[in-house]
Amino acid sequence: MNIQYTVDLYNPHAHTFKVTLTINTPNPKGQILSLPNWIPGSYMIRDFAKNIIRVKASSNNKPVDIIKVNKNTWKLEQLNTPVAIEYDIYAWDLSVRSAHFDMTHAFFNGTSLFLMPEGFENEPSEIKLLPPHDEKYSDWKVTTSLKSKKINDAGFGIYESINYDDLIDHPVEIGTQSEFDFTVENTPHKMALTGIHRADSERLKKDLVKICQTHINMFGELPKLDAYIFLTMVTGDGYG
Repeated sequence: MNIQYTVDLYNPHAHTFKVTLTINTPNPKGQILSLPNWIPGSYMIRDFAKNIIRVKASSNNKPVDIIKVNKNTWKLEQLNTPVAIEYDIYAWDLSVRSAHFDMTHAFFNGTSLFLMPEGFENEPSEIKLLPPHDEKYSDWKVTTSLKSKKINDAGFGIYESINYDDLIDHPVEIGTQSEFDFTVENTPHKMALTGIHRADSERLKKDLVKICQTHINMFGELPKLDAYIFLTMVTGDGYG
């Protein structure tokens, strides 16, 4: 696979993800990388790149020059060997549109974590989600609609996307979230609840089946889906 991402739950105390992007055949004229300024479904300038606190690149264990072109774009020096770009992401926005990471959970949208290598937007990629380093997070699990390729029972391992648009269309929740499953139109659905709650899961399940079926009846069909997941953050004053 030409494009590979690794997500390391590096430091929950500092709210920091470590991401490594490997490009096996970078543009020999100088590979350009960028992070989106907005996220599909929330059409305002968000400036996610401001949360990149460190970035470096290397090839064959040697440093590679990387220059910041503007607020969300970087350019590598000219090279024709595989390159790894490693960067840290500060994640402290408990919202549906960004990323949040602490000692209780990790959540992110692809637009907050995954640099886009220009010229490879339509290529597939692999995403490796590493489990937490500390044993006290050994009960954490992954909930996402990313297509799995080789994962363990907790959901850590390798996922894949068909292109960059697909990559950023699947939020990821990692932690001790509670889950329940249901089926609508022969399609598996799931709801994951993150946070302290006393939710009536059976009532939620019955209500969601009715809500989903009503929308399907309204539009006439359910789009072709392998599965659908509702990710819900239970907070005292949040919504979205």
